[in-house]
Parts: sequence; structure tokens; C-alpha cells
Amino acid sequence: MRDPDARPDRRVWTGCVVCPDGSDCPECDGRRTCERHWRFLLDAQGRRVFLQCPRCLHRWWHDTRFGVGGREHDVEDLPAPSEAAGDGRAA
Repeated sequence: MRDPDARPDRRVWTGCVVCPDGSDCPECDGRRTCERHWRFLLDAQGRRVFLQCPRCLHRWWHDTRFGVGGREHDVEDLPAPSEAAGDGRAA
């Protein structure tokens, strides 16, 4: 069943995790926006979006890895400005 919050004017271009509807599309393969292979944007929280595929109607949360939100665990903190300059003073 189509989600009641699904509106064609709120769309996202990303692949569906269930159906391969854009797998043979030259526009999608070229990472361009296609008029046929998009997902309904139902909700957004930080860098995560809640989507629904208009073809198979599957709904899922997708992490865009852009903007606010969690951070990768293997990323080191940058040194404080005084440490980076090498003057030996504590920050």
C-alpha cells in the first residue's frame, strides 16, 4: 500500500534496496536524475531519509552520509590549533 505521506513533489534519486528497477537505465548508471526511477521522500531526520519505492512499495531508512549526524568511528580528531603549529602550548 502506498504510504499516505508519499507525494510526487518530494522525491529522492537512489536505488531501491528490494527491486532493481533502475539497473538498466543509462541516466541512473550515469548518476543523473531520471524521470522514471525515483523514490518518495516520506521523512528526513538529519542525514537519514525515510523512502518508499513507487514500484514495489517497500519502505526503508537510508543514510545519505551527508550533513549532520553520526561520524565514522575510524576518523581521528584534528589536532588543536596550538598543537598543529608545533609551539608546544596546550590548547
